[in-house]
Amino acid sequence: MANELGVYQLIKNILADSMVIGGRFVVLKEDGTDVNSTNFGQIVTDALSGFVEVKKYPAVVMLPPYESEEDNDKDWSTWKIDMFFLCLNKRTGDGDIKQPDTQTNTSTHTYQMDWKDMRECAGNFRKMLRNIIRVPPFPNTLREKRGALTHYSRVTMKSNDAANGIRMTFELQLYDNYCTLADYSDNGASIVIPDNFAPHPLHKQ
Repeated sequence: MANELGVYQLIKNILADSMVIGGRFVVLKEDGTDVNSTNFGQIVTDALSGFVEVKKYPAVVMLPPYESEEDNDKDWSTWKIDMFFLCLNKRTGDGDIKQPDTQTNTSTHTYQMDWKDMRECAGNFRKMLRNIIRVPPFPNTLREKRGALTHYSRVTMKSNDAANGIRMTFELQLYDNYCTLADYSDNGASIVIPDNFAPHPLHKQ
């Protein structure tokens, strides 16, 4: 039986194997869907604060997923996954200056270079995830949504840490056909239907 906790764990396991990201991955507990909101930066900073023992960046932040389900989906729900691949502007994850100019001791590494670096990380993650869920046991529990696109957009100076990178959105489908309704003792057989829904004769007004 599929479980959404497995989705988070699978993403975490893939990113733990990334030589660039190194497992620095968090799922936001707050609604950060509006990336232009004034508190988004603080949300990201707070989410990554647990990595103070090691370098925080590059890192991946995932927004709470959006799930939708249609009656004709035959127990498959569609998940919109929204992830940010972020690195520090002008500095490495260890706080060193990126590509320093020896004469001025300033960085020559542009935000466009950060976009390129994080786009490569995001693309590699996406390919790895796609490859993994194509083989058992995943096709019966987790799959690509047919015809769905993966979107990449560039972000600059996000969070209080001034992070640059890529926002990637894509869709997966999770099988959620639960064999029994676990929180109902007899699959609802004892639920009383209100009289209002019973056939009622038409009275003369």
